Amino acid sequence: MLSFDFGGFSTRYATCLPDQGDVERLVREESYYRLLLRATHIEPERRFGSAGELAEQAVGVLREVLSLADGVPRPAPSMHFTPERATFGADARADLDGPMVAAGLPLPLMDPTDPAAALLATLAGTDRAATVASLETMPDPTIEVRLRLARALIESGDTDAATLALQDIPADDADWRIDWYAGLIALVAGRPGEAVSAFDAVYGTLPGEPAARLALAAALELNGDTDDATRRYLRVWRVDHAYVSAGFGLARTLLAAGDRAGAIAVLDEVPDISSQYVAAQIAAVHATLDSGPGAPTEEDLVAASDRLERLRLDKARRAGLVVDMLSRALQWLASGSVPPGAAPVPVNVPWAQVVREQLAQDRTAGVTTSARTFLGAALRERDVRLGLERAYRVLASLETDAQARYALVDAANAVRPQTVV
Repeated sequence: MLSFDFGGFSTRYATCLPDQGDVERLVREESYYRLLLRATHIEPERRFGSAGELAEQAVGVLREVLSLADGVPRPAPSMHFTPERATFGADARADLDGPMVAAGLPLPLMDPTDPAAALLATLAGTDRAATVASLETMPDPTIEVRLRLARALIESGDTDAATLALQDIPADDADWRIDWYAGLIALVAGRPGEAVSAFDAVYGTLPGEPAARLALAAALELNGDTDDATRRYLRVWRVDHAYVSAGFGLARTLLAAGDRAGAIAVLDEVPDISSQYVAAQIAAVHATLDSGPGAPTEEDLVAASDRLERLRLDKARRAGLVVDMLSRALQWLASGSVPPGAAPVPVNVPWAQVVREQLAQDRTAGVTTSARTFLGAALRERDVRLGLERAYRVLASLETDAQARYALVDAANAVRPQTVV
């Protein structure tokens, strides 16, 4: 009643909350709405089990609300989940897929009071087949044993057996973790719509947990609902930068919506102490040159070049990125986006003739045609082609497979400018 106008709470709303759509604050603060829904659920057994449990989730919701308002992250250890196991979606050139997401999402923490907890702790590091065999032969399996078996089967790719393992859990022992593992099964099986339903149920139970929102956001993105995915990614990223997958997801969905500047700004928020900092900067380079929001401008090309020059990359990684960038610059030049002061390249005119004409113009002017610097050279076709040729040859020199090396050399020969005779 203190957070929004709640007239009629003793009459019209004596046994229910107002519709979410009727209260602007509940629309804006979905986690708060879900907190209220669970706290006042018509079925008492589905409410919070204690005041402490309610307080824990309420604080999580408060951290989310405050962080979105002032932009200051408020991370806190989770009482229910591990940290992210791996960052997913960091490679800007690879499509997001369900198994990738399932392998990276946090896992529910094990109940240390479970009779099998000590034994389950010894399974860490064993191979998957051995883990499954050990779990399947345990007498009188507890809920933690059954959940661990479901996890091992998911990691083995046997989603049918994992589903059966969840179904074997007695109804009296069932909790939100059933939905979590059902969501992981759906992701691995390529059924993102089912994953959305499963993770949505977890979010309803644990509205203050960033991990629940992260899982739901990824499932929504895989299911094609990028708008809702963006909202959930944003909430996770704002409250805790340790969920780097949320940062990459937010940047990815913003870019898909045409917000190049927003995507780059998010990637620049990945701290330089993060193991994913370089990956974020490389993703920012790709975002700068992405044609989805529209053709990049000359300023975009130069900004991408400046960003790459600041990165410390190994030779192969840098050469591969240089090939991508110069190829994009070559497309940009071919589209007619000529830098100021540079002569346009005539269509259907032999390259040698173009070079002769350009050299003649340069001699007449007594200066080199002006162009912005891109990867250490002028942003014009001849320089870009020469740079691209060099990058292909660097990659070829590092390639151990003969056929791949020959292909790279062929690409270098194909892209190099024709020599003026």
